[in-house]
Amino acid sequence: MIKNTNKINSYLLNNKELLLLLIFIFSRIYFINPFGVFFDSNEYLDILSNSNFITSLFIGHFPPHEGYILIFWPIYQFAQFLKINPSYIVIYEQILLSTIIIYCFYKITSYISSKSIALIASILISITPLFWIANVSYMVEISYVFFYISSLYLSILYLKKNKIYYLYISSIFLTLSFITYSAVLLWMPVYLSIIYFKNKEKLIKISIILFIFSFIFSFLRVILISSIIHKTFQGTFYDLYISKTTQVNIVQYNLQEILILIRNFIPLLRNYTPVVIIISFISLIISFFKNKKYFTVWTSMGITCCIR
Repeated sequence: MIKNTNKINSYLLNNKELLLLLIFIFSRIYFINPFGVFFDSNEYLDILSNSNFITSLFIGHFPPHEGYILIFWPIYQFAQFLKINPSYIVIYEQILLSTIIIYCFYKITSYISSKSIALIASILISITPLFWIANVSYMVEISYVFFYISSLYLSILYLKKNKIYYLYISSIFLTLSFITYSAVLLWMPVYLSIIYFKNKEKLIKISIILFIFSFIFSFLRVILISSIIHKTFQGTFYDLYISKTTQVNIVQYNLQEILILIRNFIPLLRNYTPVVIIISFISLIISFFKNKKYFTVWTSMGITCCIR
């Protein structure tokens, strides 16, 4: 028994990636919150509990988050059928998807940098407060981040193995991410810059296929939703993809706004966020002098984070 335990411990120590994922999973399970703690959490629970899948797509607030419902509605209904508490099952599935996100993030980062950098970056992402909360609470964020990061990882697999089916599956995942939350379009500079710097000969091909898939599914989505809610194509398109853009907060950089930003930054001192910001800023400076490719990728990532 002791010998087997020593073998397991030795295996885990020699496989730091697996050890990180196990720690990640257990840390999430311990903090599971199966209650509706956010303003729209109860709405998501109501949507998932609806026995009609098509109806569940449109009974919530607009625009609908089809990708979220697509991956969580079946497991919720299956848990109900087995008379298992579906609230916990949904959170467990979120933890599983979050683990896949961390795994894909690690693989992507190691592909464009090194395994040691990827490991440190994955740890920092794992303990980011907002990401942690999204893992263990009813929030839609995990679904579109999962589709996006999985799509990018599959595109990288296509670059490495030249198997076209990786690119097709990647395109489907990116489309699901986009129709779940259209603002992921702002993340595309990061996506495309990685492809450009690793294999710019395939950038045009990948971009075209990603665009075709996204366009076709988004077009069909508008047609389907407009026919269900009895609204014009133009009106439905506006509600799905344009209406939310008017909610962007425009910051006026005057003395009062600067003081407000400083005030809002003070609570962040209670966690490690300032440390991450400082490390990221220093890393950007170093990459600017050592590797302009990395600097472009990380800068585009930072800009998109600031926008969203």
